[in-house]
Amino acid sequence: MNTHALNIRLSAAAVLAAGAGLLAGCGTDDATPETKTETITQTAGSQSSAASAAPSRSGVDLAATAPAVSWRDALRTAGAQFTGSPTAVKLETEHGRTAYEIELASGTQESDITIDAANGGVVAKTTDDLHGDDAAHAGAERFEAGEVTVEPDRAMRAAQARVAGPVSEWKLHRENGRLVYEINVGTAGDDTEVVVDAATGEVIGTDR
Repeated sequence: MNTHALNIRLSAAAVLAAGAGLLAGCGTDDATPETKTETITQTAGSQSSAASAAPSRSGVDLAATAPAVSWRDALRTAGAQFTGSPTAVKLETEHGRTAYEIELASGTQESDITIDAANGGVVAKTTDDLHGDDAAHAGAERFEAGEVTVEPDRAMRAAQARVAGPVSEWKLHRENGRLVYEINVGTAGDDTEVVVDAATGEVIGTDR
């Protein structure tokens, strides 16, 4: 009798163990199709596609087509908005619009004015007060249009002769007392800044 009962208990235990094994196996099968592998594969594919289709930094080569409004005309428009001398003139394309960003400074104020390079319209304007060191720095950075003897098209040609690629933006400003163009040449993620003397057209250096 005791032996029979023992056999029954052992058989029941075996059934329970087998059932537990089946449940464990089902749990493993349910966990196997997680999307981790699929997600990683999709992410890697997306990154590869993005890298192979890298656009130019702005999508526009400023050296290929001259803007309808010259930087000198844009500067005159900005000067009608604010009385001061320029400290920087930059041309770039953002959100499909090519525009000049012009910084002007007087003895006590500075103004940033954005001029549409297609029609010469004023897109935006901000003005701030200058104090102390900021006023002194702005004063040292000011220049006059007459000091610039090399036009942007010539500066861009010099930059592209040094580094091949489209021009995404250029900036005219004073650096260490010297008027220069900083010209970005190349594609997104692989562009080089070429510095060109605004008085001689000489390439001074490059920076990646």
